Amino acid sequence: MPPAERTPAAPDLVAPDQIPLRPTGIVLSDDRSAVVLQFVAAPDGEDTVSGADGDWLPATLAMGEGGRMLDLEVPGGDGDGGPLDIEVSPWPGGAVRHVPVLARLSRVASGDVVTITIPRRGAGYEITYPIGNQ
Repeated sequence: MPPAERTPAAPDLVAPDQIPLRPTGIVLSDDRSAVVLQFVAAPDGEDTVSGADGDWLPATLAMGEGGRMLDLEVPGGDGDGGPLDIEVSPWPGGAVRHVPVLARLSRVASGDVVTITIPRRGAGYEITYPIGNQ
């Protein structure tokens, strides 16, 4: 079953403590033990995630076949606490598993660039695509 469709949010400015819906970059941590999703805040009204530097967020990782990271669901920053999907890579079809993870939110001093870091391996999963072994 494909990941759930997203409904566009009402236009609104992105507050300095929030991040946009899609990562602008995906890299491995220096020790290659974690996947780092990079974001640049933009005032275009995209859905956002709230959090302070260093916060650990409960998240759900959607994994496709072959270790493909599809998306990361985190608590939304729109005030109602509803979940928000951060799309990482397209769903090519096939099976999808949902795995609970903890994700760490980080920001630079200006608040403009943030990252969400999740372990590359965990109980019942290993991320190999779009970054990792493949």
